[in-house]
Amino acid sequence: MKRKIPVYFWFPVLGCIAGGTFFMNIPPVAGQFMHLFGVGYAGLSVFLSILYWSHSFCQMPGGLLVDRLGVVRSLLICLVVMVATNLVPFLAPDSLTLAIAMRVVLGLVTGAFFLIMIKIIKILTPPVHIARMQGMHGAAFCLGTLIPYLYLPPTGSYGWMASYLSGVLFCVVIGLCMFRLPLDRLRESKETMTFSQALRMMKNISTSRNLWLLGCCHGFFFGTINTFGNWLPSILADIRTSSTPDDWAVATGAMLLVVPMGRVFVS
Repeated sequence: MKRKIPVYFWFPVLGCIAGGTFFMNIPPVAGQFMHLFGVGYAGLSVFLSILYWSHSFCQMPGGLLVDRLGVVRSLLICLVVMVATNLVPFLAPDSLTLAIAMRVVLGLVTGAFFLIMIKIIKILTPPVHIARMQGMHGAAFCLGTLIPYLYLPPTGSYGWMASYLSGVLFCVVIGLCMFRLPLDRLRESKETMTFSQALRMMKNISTSRNLWLLGCCHGFFFGTINTFGNWLPSILADIRTSSTPDDWAVATGAMLLVVPMGRVFVS
């Protein structure tokens, strides 16, 4: 009899692949966005990096919100907002201000979305497999950062549109797949916490030296990977003046492949 892949494996992996694409769906077609907004590398740097700031900012409050709202409700809200952040820019495609605002909102939501996937793993995965699943969770996210470098270059001059629309498509697929989850079991995970309890928890977290050390180490390696993926096409294009960042997308994607493969083998 053919064995089915357990839902606690494939759904978080799918979710993390989608999350990774949101982080890296701009650099493969960075040249098109620079032309669209009429900016240089300074304007592009704000557009690229603003998502990371809001994503990081949302980590702690995002976890508290997911606990209070529950996994199912939080996931639905995240998907709706992520769809909106990828469609609203079409109202004024050449507006850098609007695009940056949507990336700020997207970063806040991806912060919660990432924690939702961890929560699903924690609730549904048998204890013996949790450590392995967390490793696969990280590998899937890294794989997601690679995927835009594969599907965006072939779209040609429509790459900037494809970068937005692919985000919508990922959200729709995840929204449909979530109904394969044991939703009743996930709804039972909803936690209630008073405001004073939440403040006490945040105080304990923010004053923990071990958590700060772990966070700094994670930020150093995770930030290096994202900086590498974001800027390598532009750096290579700057070295070879006859090319554009878009010309180096496939080469950068091949370099990024090393990261998820390392996470998979370690897991």
